[in-house]
Amino acid sequence: MLKNPVYIGKIFIPEWKKEAGIIVEGIHESIINTKTFNQVQVLFSGKQIPIVHKYNEIDEHLPLRGHLQRPQCNRALTGSASKGGNGVRHFYYHCNPPCRVRYKANEVNALFEKLIGEFVIKEEVKDLYKTILQDLFNSDNLDLDTRKNSLKRELGKLETRLNSVDDKFFDNVIDINPYNRVKQKTQVRLNDAKAELQNLNHVKRNFDSYLKSGITFLKGIDKIYKKAPVSLKKKIIGSIFPKKLIFENTTYRTDYMDDFISLILLRNKDLQFLKIEKPARNSGLSSKAPPQRLELWTL
Repeated sequence: MLKNPVYIGKIFIPEWKKEAGIIVEGIHESIINTKTFNQVQVLFSGKQIPIVHKYNEIDEHLPLRGHLQRPQCNRALTGSASKGGNGVRHFYYHCNPPCRVRYKANEVNALFEKLIGEFVIKEEVKDLYKTILQDLFNSDNLDLDTRKNSLKRELGKLETRLNSVDDKFFDNVIDINPYNRVKQKTQVRLNDAKAELQNLNHVKRNFDSYLKSGITFLKGIDKIYKKAPVSLKKKIIGSIFPKKLIFENTTYRTDYMDDFISLILLRNKDLQFLKIEKPARNSGLSSKAPPQRLELWTL
Protein backbone atom coordinates (compact mmCIF):
# COMPACT_ATOMS: atom_id res chain seq x y z
CA MET A 1 0.00 0.00 0.00
CA LEU A 2 2.81 2.42 0.84
CA LYS A 3 4.35 1.90 -2.58
CA ASN A 4 1.16 2.53 -4.54
CA PRO A 5 1.34 5.84 -6.51
CA VAL A 6 -2.45 6.06 -6.57
CA TYR A 7 -2.24 7.83 -3.19
CA ILE A 8 -0.33 10.77 -4.74
CA GLY A 9 -2.85 11.16 -7.55
CA LYS A 10 -1.05 8.98 -10.11
CA ILE A 11 -1.84 5.73 -11.90
CA PHE A 12 0.53 3.02 -13.04
CA ILE A 13 -0.12 1.87 -16.59
CA PRO A 14 1.50 -1.55 -17.17
CA GLU A 15 3.50 -2.32 -20.28
CA TRP A 16 1.44 -3.00 -23.37
CA LYS A 17 2.78 -4.55 -26.56
CA LYS A 18 6.05 -2.68 -27.20
CA GLU A 19 5.35 0.18 -24.81
CA ALA A 20 7.01 0.22 -21.39
CA GLY A 21 4.96 0.66 -18.25
CA ILE A 22 4.60 4.27 -17.12
CA ILE A 23 3.14 6.29 -14.26
CA VAL A 24 0.73 9.03 -15.36
CA GLU A 25 -1.36 11.69 -13.64
CA GLY A 26 -4.76 10.39 -12.59
CA ILE A 27 -8.05 12.24 -12.60
CA HIS A 28 -8.46 11.82 -8.84
CA GLU A 29 -7.03 13.97 -6.04
CA SER A 30 -4.01 12.86 -4.06
CA ILE A 31 -4.23 12.21 -0.33
CA ILE A 32 -0.44 12.19 0.25
CA ASN A 33 2.05 14.81 -0.95
CA THR A 34 4.77 13.69 -3.33
CA LYS A 35 7.63 14.61 -1.00
CA THR A 36 6.35 12.31 1.77
CA PHE A 37 5.73 9.50 -0.71
CA ASN A 38 9.28 9.76 -2.11
CA GLN A 39 10.78 9.77 1.39
CA VAL A 40 8.92 6.54 2.14
CA GLN A 41 10.30 4.98 -1.05
CA VAL A 42 13.82 5.91 0.04
CA LEU A 43 13.25 4.16 3.36
CA PHE A 44 12.01 1.06 1.53
CA SER A 45 15.22 1.02 -0.50
CA GLY A 46 17.29 0.92 2.69
CA LYS A 47 19.01 4.21 1.95
CA GLN A 48 19.35 7.04 4.43
CA ILE A 49 17.36 10.18 3.69
CA PRO A 50 19.89 12.97 3.17
CA ILE A 51 19.83 15.83 5.64
CA VAL A 52 19.29 19.10 3.82
CA HIS A 53 20.66 22.16 5.58
CA LYS A 54 18.39 25.11 4.94
CA TYR A 55 19.84 28.58 4.71
CA ASN A 56 18.14 31.94 4.86
CA GLU A 57 16.74 32.42 1.36
CA ILE A 58 16.79 36.21 1.63
CA ASP A 59 20.33 36.73 2.94
CA GLU A 60 21.44 40.22 1.92
CA HIS A 61 24.91 38.91 1.13
CA LEU A 62 23.67 36.26 -1.34
CA PRO A 63 21.26 37.84 -3.86
CA LEU A 64 22.46 35.49 -6.61
CA ARG A 65 21.75 32.28 -4.67
CA GLY A 66 19.66 30.04 -6.88
CA HIS A 67 20.42 32.05 -10.03
CA LEU A 68 23.91 30.64 -10.64
CA GLN A 69 24.69 27.26 -12.16
CA ARG A 70 27.75 25.03 -12.13
CA PRO A 71 28.12 23.93 -15.81
CA GLN A 72 30.14 20.79 -15.05
CA CYS A 73 27.37 19.22 -12.97
CA ASN A 74 24.40 21.37 -14.09
CA ARG A 75 23.39 22.11 -10.51
CA ALA A 76 22.33 25.46 -9.08
CA LEU A 77 24.82 27.03 -6.69
CA THR A 78 23.67 27.66 -3.16
CA GLY A 79 25.36 29.96 -0.66
CA SER A 80 26.42 30.10 2.96
CA ALA A 81 28.78 31.80 5.39
CA SER A 82 31.80 30.58 7.31
CA LYS A 83 33.55 32.22 10.25
CA GLY A 84 37.19 33.11 10.07
CA GLY A 85 39.65 33.04 12.92
CA ASN A 86 38.71 36.56 13.93
CA GLY A 87 35.00 35.69 14.06
CA VAL A 88 34.19 37.59 10.86
CA ARG A 89 31.70 35.83 8.57
CA HIS A 90 32.76 35.24 4.98
CA PHE A 91 30.06 34.46 2.41
CA TYR A 92 30.44 32.08 -0.52
CA TYR A 93 28.44 30.75 -3.45
CA HIS A 94 29.14 27.06 -3.71
CA CYS A 95 27.95 23.76 -5.13
CA ASN A 96 26.93 20.76 -3.06
CA PRO A 97 29.11 17.68 -2.44
CA PRO A 98 30.82 15.96 -4.11
CA CYS A 99 31.42 19.12 -6.16
CA ARG A 100 33.74 21.43 -4.21
CA VAL A 101 33.63 24.61 -6.29
CA ARG A 102 33.02 27.85 -4.41
CA TYR A 103 33.36 31.55 -5.11
CA LYS A 104 33.67 34.53 -2.78
CA ALA A 105 30.25 36.14 -2.69
CA ASN A 106 31.54 39.71 -2.47
CA GLU A 107 33.56 39.25 -5.68
CA VAL A 108 30.70 37.60 -7.56
CA ASN A 109 28.23 40.26 -6.39
CA ALA A 110 30.55 43.13 -7.32
CA LEU A 111 31.04 41.76 -10.82
CA PHE A 112 27.29 41.35 -11.27
CA GLU A 113 26.78 45.01 -10.32
CA LYS A 114 29.28 45.94 -13.04
CA LEU A 115 27.32 43.77 -15.46
CA ILE A 116 24.06 45.51 -14.51
CA GLY A 117 25.82 48.83 -15.07
CA GLU A 118 26.38 47.84 -18.70
CA PHE A 119 22.61 47.71 -19.21
CA VAL A 120 22.11 51.40 -18.46
CA ILE A 121 20.58 53.45 -21.31
CA LYS A 122 21.80 57.03 -21.61
CA GLU A 123 19.26 59.83 -21.70
CA GLU A 124 20.38 61.16 -25.09
CA VAL A 125 19.69 57.87 -26.90
CA LYS A 126 16.54 56.63 -25.16
CA ASP A 127 14.23 58.03 -27.87
CA LEU A 128 16.24 56.18 -30.50
CA TYR A 129 15.75 52.91 -28.62
CA LYS A 130 12.00 53.55 -28.40
CA THR A 131 11.80 54.13 -32.15
CA ILE A 132 13.76 50.98 -32.94
CA LEU A 133 11.63 48.77 -30.69
CA GLN A 134 8.37 50.30 -31.88
CA ASP A 135 9.33 49.61 -35.51
CA LEU A 136 10.30 46.04 -34.60
CA PHE A 137 7.03 45.41 -32.84
CA ASN A 138 4.91 46.91 -35.63
CA SER A 139 6.67 44.83 -38.26
CA ASP A 140 6.12 41.76 -36.13
CA ASN A 141 2.37 42.28 -35.69
CA LEU A 142 1.56 40.17 -38.75
CA ASP A 143 3.54 37.26 -37.30
CA LEU A 144 1.75 37.65 -33.96
CA ASP A 145 -1.69 37.67 -35.56
CA THR A 146 -0.86 34.65 -37.69
CA ARG A 147 0.32 32.73 -34.65
CA LYS A 148 -2.78 33.72 -32.65
CA ASN A 149 -5.10 32.49 -35.40
CA SER A 150 -3.15 29.25 -35.61
CA LEU A 151 -3.44 28.73 -31.86
CA LYS A 152 -7.19 29.37 -31.93
CA ARG A 153 -7.64 26.71 -34.61
CA GLU A 154 -5.48 24.28 -32.65
CA LEU A 155 -7.46 24.92 -29.46
CA GLY A 156 -10.67 24.08 -31.29
CA LYS A 157 -9.23 20.78 -32.53
CA LEU A 158 -7.91 19.88 -29.07
CA GLU A 159 -11.25 20.59 -27.43
CA THR A 160 -12.95 18.40 -30.03
CA ARG A 161 -10.44 15.61 -29.37
CA LEU A 162 -11.05 15.75 -25.63
CA ASN A 163 -14.80 15.57 -26.11
CA SER A 164 -14.37 12.69 -28.53
CA VAL A 165 -12.17 10.61 -26.24
CA ASP A 166 -14.57 11.24 -23.35
CA ASP A 167 -17.48 10.00 -25.45
CA LYS A 168 -15.58 6.90 -26.52
CA PHE A 169 -14.62 6.11 -22.95
CA PHE A 170 -18.15 6.48 -21.61
CA ASP A 171 -19.50 4.42 -24.52
CA ASN A 172 -16.96 1.65 -23.67
CA VAL A 173 -15.22 2.01 -27.03
CA ILE A 174 -11.81 2.40 -25.35
CA ASP A 175 -10.60 1.24 -21.96
CA ILE A 176 -9.05 3.25 -19.13
CA ASN A 177 -5.36 2.93 -20.14
CA PRO A 178 -5.47 4.45 -23.64
CA TYR A 179 -8.08 6.92 -22.37
CA ASN A 180 -5.69 8.24 -19.71
CA ARG A 181 -2.80 8.47 -22.17
CA VAL A 182 -4.74 10.41 -24.78
CA LYS A 183 -6.46 12.57 -22.18
CA GLN A 184 -3.20 13.55 -20.48
CA LYS A 185 -1.29 14.24 -23.70
CA THR A 186 -4.12 16.34 -25.14
CA GLN A 187 -4.68 18.29 -21.92
CA VAL A 188 -0.99 19.19 -21.63
CA ARG A 189 -0.93 20.57 -25.17
CA LEU A 190 -4.23 22.38 -24.57
CA ASN A 191 -2.84 24.11 -21.48
CA ASP A 192 0.33 25.13 -23.34
CA ALA A 193 -1.64 26.56 -26.26
CA LYS A 194 -3.93 28.53 -23.94
CA ALA A 195 -0.95 29.95 -22.05
CA GLU A 196 0.81 30.98 -25.25
CA LEU A 197 -2.32 32.66 -26.62
CA GLN A 198 -2.81 34.53 -23.35
CA ASN A 199 0.81 35.72 -23.51
CA LEU A 200 0.38 36.99 -27.07
CA ASN A 201 -2.75 38.93 -26.16
CA HIS A 202 -1.12 40.40 -23.07
CA VAL A 203 2.04 41.52 -24.86
CA LYS A 204 0.11 43.17 -27.67
CA ARG A 205 -2.23 45.05 -25.32
CA ASN A 206 0.51 46.31 -23.03
CA PHE A 207 3.35 47.01 -25.42
CA ASP A 208 3.19 50.83 -25.21
CA SER A 209 3.36 50.92 -21.42
CA TYR A 210 5.91 48.09 -21.50
CA LEU A 211 8.10 50.10 -23.85
CA LYS A 212 7.87 53.36 -21.88
CA SER A 213 8.43 51.86 -18.45
CA GLY A 214 11.07 49.44 -19.75
CA ILE A 215 13.23 52.23 -21.14
CA THR A 216 12.83 54.16 -17.89
CA PHE A 217 13.78 51.08 -15.90
CA LEU A 218 16.97 50.54 -17.89
CA LYS A 219 17.97 54.18 -17.51
CA GLY A 220 18.47 53.67 -13.78
CA ILE A 221 18.76 49.92 -13.40
CA ASP A 222 22.22 50.12 -11.81
CA LYS A 223 21.05 52.47 -9.03
CA ILE A 224 17.81 50.55 -8.52
CA TYR A 225 19.68 47.28 -8.11
CA LYS A 226 22.28 48.61 -5.68
CA LYS A 227 19.70 50.25 -3.39
CA ALA A 228 17.12 47.45 -3.59
CA PRO A 229 16.56 44.93 -0.78
CA VAL A 230 17.63 41.41 -1.63
CA SER A 231 14.05 40.28 -2.33
CA LEU A 232 13.76 42.89 -5.10
CA LYS A 233 17.26 42.14 -6.36
CA LYS A 234 16.25 38.52 -6.89
CA LYS A 235 13.18 39.64 -8.85
CA ILE A 236 15.34 41.85 -11.06
CA ILE A 237 17.82 39.03 -11.67
CA GLY A 238 15.08 36.53 -12.48
CA SER A 239 13.34 38.98 -14.80
CA ILE A 240 16.44 39.73 -16.86
CA PHE A 241 17.77 36.17 -16.75
CA PRO A 242 14.89 33.65 -16.80
CA LYS A 243 17.47 30.87 -17.00
CA LYS A 244 20.50 30.27 -14.81
CA LEU A 245 23.68 32.34 -15.09
CA ILE A 246 27.06 30.64 -15.28
CA PHE A 247 29.94 32.39 -13.51
CA GLU A 248 33.46 31.43 -14.60
CA ASN A 249 36.77 33.23 -14.90
CA THR A 250 35.48 36.65 -13.82
CA THR A 251 32.66 36.72 -16.36
CA TYR A 252 29.06 35.58 -16.74
CA ARG A 253 27.37 33.69 -19.53
CA THR A 254 23.87 32.49 -20.25
CA ASP A 255 21.99 30.93 -23.16
CA TYR A 256 18.99 33.23 -22.81
CA MET A 257 17.99 36.61 -21.42
CA ASP A 258 14.86 38.76 -21.53
CA ASP A 259 13.96 39.55 -25.18
CA PHE A 260 13.32 43.24 -24.54
CA ILE A 261 16.74 43.84 -22.99
CA SER A 262 18.46 41.51 -25.44
CA LEU A 263 17.10 43.43 -28.44
CA ILE A 264 18.46 46.70 -27.08
CA LEU A 265 21.82 45.51 -25.82
CA LEU A 266 22.82 43.21 -28.65
CA ARG A 267 21.99 45.83 -31.26
CA ASN A 268 23.71 48.78 -29.65
CA LYS A 269 26.60 47.82 -27.41
CA ASP A 270 29.16 45.15 -26.60
CA LEU A 271 29.00 43.61 -23.14
CA GLN A 272 32.26 43.10 -21.30
CA PHE A 273 30.97 40.93 -18.47
CA LEU A 274 28.32 38.80 -20.21
CA LYS A 275 28.30 36.30 -23.05
CA ILE A 276 24.90 35.35 -24.49
CA GLU A 277 25.05 32.04 -26.30
CA LYS A 278 21.50 32.13 -27.77
CA PRO A 279 20.58 35.78 -28.38
CA ALA A 280 17.07 36.86 -29.28
CA ARG A 281 16.07 36.65 -32.92
CA ASN A 282 16.83 39.75 -34.99
CA SER A 283 13.48 40.11 -36.74
CA GLY A 284 11.43 41.25 -33.76
CA LEU A 285 10.08 40.62 -30.32
CA SER A 286 9.52 37.11 -29.08
CA SER A 287 5.92 36.01 -29.44
CA LYS A 288 6.23 34.15 -26.15
CA ALA A 289 7.42 37.05 -23.97
CA PRO A 290 6.12 36.11 -20.51
CA PRO A 291 3.59 38.73 -19.39
CA GLN A 292 4.23 38.20 -15.69
CA ARG A 293 7.64 39.84 -16.09
CA LEU A 294 6.18 43.02 -17.59
CA GLU A 295 5.13 44.18 -14.14
CA LEU A 296 8.75 44.54 -13.10
CA TRP A 297 9.29 47.45 -15.49
CA THR A 298 6.88 49.63 -13.52
CA LEU A 299 9.23 49.82 -10.55
